Amino acid sequence: MTLGWAMVGTGWHIRDRMGPAARRADGTRLVAVCSRDLSRARDYATTFGFERAYDDYAAVLADERVDVVYLATPNHLHERQTIQAAEAGKHVLVEKPMALSSVQAESMVDACRRAGVKLGVGFHLRHHPAHVEIRRLVGEGALGTPLMVHLQWVKLNVRRDGWWQDPDQVGAYVTMAKGVHLLDLLTFLTGRHPVEVTAMTDGQRADRPLEETALAILRLPGDLFGVLVASRLFPGAESSLVLFGSEGRVQALGTLSTDPTGSMEVSTATQARQASYSDADPYQLQIEAFNRSVTEDVEPSASGIDGLNVVRLTEALLESARTGTTVAPACPR
Repeated sequence: MTLGWAMVGTGWHIRDRMGPAARRADGTRLVAVCSRDLSRARDYATTFGFERAYDDYAAVLADERVDVVYLATPNHLHERQTIQAAEAGKHVLVEKPMALSSVQAESMVDACRRAGVKLGVGFHLRHHPAHVEIRRLVGEGALGTPLMVHLQWVKLNVRRDGWWQDPDQVGAYVTMAKGVHLLDLLTFLTGRHPVEVTAMTDGQRADRPLEETALAILRLPGDLFGVLVASRLFPGAESSLVLFGSEGRVQALGTLSTDPTGSMEVSTATQARQASYSDADPYQLQIEAFNRSVTEDVEPSASGIDGLNVVRLTEALLESARTGTTVAPACPR
């Protein structure tokens, strides 16, 4: 079964990641692309093969060929646009962060549930083959009892300007750009939800309205700890993931990325192996997985509930950084 997709937004993420991935994804028909700038939408339609270009979101929702709406729009628009899509009977894959608050995220989940449509969140790192394998190893007990997970996404890159520097539109900067991915991946790999969060971020300056480095220590059930570092400032640093268990260790280098790259090394008393990745695009895998959730009527691999739980963790992280205290996140839904 082939599903008709509409992509809303014409920023770099669709241009460099989701647009190319959707062209390759099985069961995907590129029906529409929407931008406030119709000429830009038409350029994207020509480049990626969308059948129609729109500058009116309502027109996208009225297009009967559209089954799935993918939202890559400013964060503060996600709630309203998701609810509108659900009310039009469209399935929704919304980019992270799902919403600026847990109240907004709950309204999105409830709207999609009432409408009987699927709601997924763009946590592409769940689909990287290395992370899928690490989750399997943890679930099967191959590493023993999990003790600590260290996640570090610190690639030096250019600051995003525009709405990314407006607190009312973005909520936070590096926490929303990278930190939410790390929070979600921590829960995905371990199958556990943090119960305490202690966090710090760098301060505001005249030339830096929002945080560009965020650090967090998280306690999970079973005396498992998570250490998260998200930054855009560290030259020469390598993004990495290390999970320590009572009977072994697994390390992934370069997998915390928007590129289909990286390597993994597993070391236990019974096995020592390595794997490298260069052609397994997590965005293509994400699109194909969402298609299956629709056609097979199952929950998306990163569901609206998963997104809501990450929003709650994000709220706890930002509150901890703001108050200098340890915060207990709201219980997962």
